[in-house]
Order: sequence, then structure tokens, then C-alpha cells
Amino acid sequence: SEASAQPPFPIIYEGTATVGNSPAPDGTKITTRTGGVKSRPVLVKDGKYSLLLADPSTVYDNIDDAIGLKIEFFADGAKAIETDVFVEGQFLEKTLNLHFPELPLTGDESFTLLWSGLAGVGAVSVAIGVALLYLRPKKRWVSR
Repeated sequence: SEASAQPPFPIIYEGTATVGNSPAPDGTKITTRTGGVKSRPVLVKDGKYSLLLADPSTVYDNIDDAIGLKIEFFADGAKAIETDVFVEGQFLEKTLNLHFPELPLTGDESFTLLWSGLAGVGAVSVAIGVALLYLRPKKRWVSR
């Protein structure tokens, strides 16, 4: 009979999450991607995250297939500077402080920036229109 290899155990991460030089906002979703396997998100609270699982066992049945896979970290889709490597272990717990250069704009922020830009264009258009009204040649009415 063949001995079956042990399935990979997850790695459990915790640590701080920063965006630029500031703590990540509360509610920021942190995820991992290990060999194409995306984790469930955990939420940042007070600049910290916990119980983030890197678990390739959902795709890889054999631990040998998972060892050495790169683990990438994401905050709302933005990639962290830090990465890790999947290693064999028994429910490893690791502290890893994550740094994100910036977060992507959410729909609300994109709308606000778009609206601000349009408002600026609108204000310029109104100013040009008013200037044209005052600068146009005046018609003189001649009485007969």
C-alpha cells in the first residue's frame, strides 16, 4: 500500500498594516494569494490584522506540491511590499507587518474625484461664458 502525503497546513498571520506611513484604515480587507489560491479576507482594526490564513490545501493535496509557493498579501486589491514562502509546518503562526504603498480608489472616492474635476471644468465654462457675454460687441439701437 502507498503512504499518502500529508496535506499542507495553513499559515496564520497577524501584524500591523500600513498604507504609506499611516495605519491602514479600519475595515481595509487583507487577503493572501498562494499559488493562485486566494484567502478569505480579514479586516483591519486599529491598524492591525489577525487570523489571516494562507492555505493552499484547497488546491494542493500533497504538501510537497505546496512547499516553496510564494505568498502575496493584498489590501483591498493593492499588493503589499512583503511576500513570504509557503513552508512545511504544523499550523504555523507568524507575525508579519505589512506595508502598502497606497490603496486603490473605491467607487465613492472615484466618484468624488470625477465630480470635483467636472465641477472645476463647469466653473471654468461658466466663467468663460460670462466673460463672452460682457465682451461681445454691443448693438446700438438707433431710433428713427
